[in-house]
Amino acid sequence: MPSVRASYCKGVVAAMKRDERRDALLAAIEEARPVVREAGMLGWVDARVFLSLADALLDVVGPERARVFWAERLVDAFSRPLMRPLVVGGQRLFGAGPAGIVRMTPQGYALTFRGCGTPRATVEDASARVLISGIPVSMRVDSIVECYRGHCLAALRFTASEGEVSVERERLASHGELTLGMRWAKGA
Repeated sequence: MPSVRASYCKGVVAAMKRDERRDALLAAIEEARPVVREAGMLGWVDARVFLSLADALLDVVGPERARVFWAERLVDAFSRPLMRPLVVGGQRLFGAGPAGIVRMTPQGYALTFRGCGTPRATVEDASARVLISGIPVSMRVDSIVECYRGHCLAALRFTASEGEVSVERERLASHGELTLGMRWAKGA
């Protein structure tokens, strides 16, 4: 069963409570909140619960603000006990720029998502591609695309790098594959 780490979902709900569109967001996730609240921090919640959070976010704030929200959530997660060792290790092994973060994508994804697809990251000079394959049919939706796009944006924000993230979704509906392209300034 596809599932998402409860601590990540808890962080999403907490951030929604602080958002300027708080009332609309909380009303839209009313059914998901008890499930997230009752789950243990290191537990897993059904991916449908996470999907309801992502759908509500996209519906209430729109795609651009949703991407920023997801970037902020992942940057926040980088400082938390579950992800911090991975981020520090990636930067020590691969450098302090975006490449160091992107190369650790498969490991970070495994800490947060289970049964939601398999990411593979390739890095060249000042660019990267993240291919996520095996995305379940239920998650082949715009809200999840914006979530993953925001996660790539987080690598740029966390390393204070200027850059851009593009999406290739032609094979998403038919094959469960999403490709995210990243570019950043050389030397970052």
